[in-house]
Amino acid sequence: MAEPVWLDRDIVTKMHEWCLAAWGGTGGIRDGGLLDSALSRPQTIYDYRPEVTIHELAADGRDSELVATIIALAAGDITQERLAVWIRQNSE
Repeated sequence: MAEPVWLDRDIVTKMHEWCLAAWGGTGGIRDGGLLDSALSRPQTIYDYRPEVTIHELAADGRDSELVATIIALAAGDITQERLAVWIRQNSE
């Protein structure tokens, strides 16, 4: 896999501002250090394991089922209705 294009804080902040403008919500960054950590984690994994897949970079152990579900939805392997059931079953 070619090295991915990494998202930096400026890009993510602009994306957040765009989402706020489109759908509303609270602006600002609650914890800049946590944001920086989250943004650097995939690159750190890639630096140590360049054979890693894009799916592994996008998810940690807790999120791998979510990523697999979203990929299945995008591939047409599950319906939106089945996704809604999955979300209800996996929500707190």
